[in-house]
Amino acid sequence: MTRRRVRHATAVRRRPRLANARIALKLTPIVALPLAAVLALGVVVVWGSVGQATRAGQARNLVALAADASAVVRTVQRERAAAAVLLSGTAGAATVDAFNRQAAATDTEVHSYQQRRGSVSAPAAVDSVLRRVDARLAGLEALRRRVVSTAPPSLSATVFAYRIVVAGLLDFREALALV
Repeated sequence: MTRRRVRHATAVRRRPRLANARIALKLTPIVALPLAAVLALGVVVVWGSVGQATRAGQARNLVALAADASAVVRTVQRERAAAAVLLSGTAGAATVDAFNRQAAATDTEVHSYQQRRGSVSAPAAVDSVLRRVDARLAGLEALRRRVVSTAPPSLSATVFAYRIVVAGLLDFREALALV
């Protein structure tokens, strides 16, 4: 029996006791746990800030794209008016030149819009509207060829075709307001 007591007593002595530990060892868990919690909270806050900054950058790009779309609307409206004058029956060389100059101005604005459009990522709801706008803008060249052709379409059909292009651009601005 004495042997068992000796072994037991030796085993007890070999265990490190908290009371005998250094103060730095005792303070480590007390400091480490709150520090880990603060670091975890900091990561969550930074992650949220990065997300907000990304969304703000996306919103800034979409607003700039909307400004370009407004410029396109303005020039397409002027082109529509020039096409209406051309198709009204009093077309002369000056009227055709005015239409062609306005078409070139529209192309400049469309090119600016398309450059910005290529660099903008949009939410799904806005992106579907933008794809429709892109398709309508791609149809402008064919519409112009019909306007200056030897057998032009009716005035009302032409004005309506331009109206569809304008409506698509205005739909984009409305979709952007809902985001």
